[in-house]
Amino acid sequence: MMEILFFAALTGYMIFRLWAVLGKRTGFEAPPPPKTSDKDADNVIALPIRSSQKQQSLQEKPSPSELNPSIEEGLKKIQAVDPAFRLDHFLKGAITAFEMIVEAFATGDKSTLKSLLNPSVFKSFIGALQDREEAGQTVETKIVDLKDPEVTSIDIKGKREQITLKFVSEQIIVTKDAEGKILDNPAHLTLTMNDIWTFSRLIGSKDPNWVLVATRIEGN
Repeated sequence: MMEILFFAALTGYMIFRLWAVLGKRTGFEAPPPPKTSDKDADNVIALPIRSSQKQQSLQEKPSPSELNPSIEEGLKKIQAVDPAFRLDHFLKGAITAFEMIVEAFATGDKSTLKSLLNPSVFKSFIGALQDREEAGQTVETKIVDLKDPEVTSIDIKGKREQITLKFVSEQIIVTKDAEGKILDNPAHLTLTMNDIWTFSRLIGSKDPNWVLVATRIEGN
């Protein structure tokens, strides 16, 4: 009975964290849908995003008029189909999503990953987790520093809004075997990670969430 209560509490905590990332108007959701029946209203949940010092610094980012011309043009396209979209709010949500996905992948939290990734990316992540589990390995990851993400592209692709960001972070990543022996990075050195992540959302969808649709390391 105690184990059941423990896992129920853990599940509730993770749902709350997901709820805190993609609910409030941070750019990770659509504008409020027209008022309909109570049944339709249940399809969208608006909840607050976790704030942080890193997110607050994004308020000092350049205005759209100071952006790269191609980025500015893409931003205009998205705002034409989604007038409530704000890039600074989107970036705040993206930072929290990055932190949650990195943490969930390290701990093997498949439920959180499934909520934040599209099916193809989720399948790729699950494959890597299964390889790790079969090898009896565990990974500990700590984000030491995360710089403000850089918008590398923003556009409309077919029926979807799509934004690609570059995340530069300092992470300590340690892999251990089944007995807890460190297999790599025994000195717990900090690694610089340059991740290129693409987020996407269906235009006009009642689903407020953006999802991760592609990842790669810069240069690959």
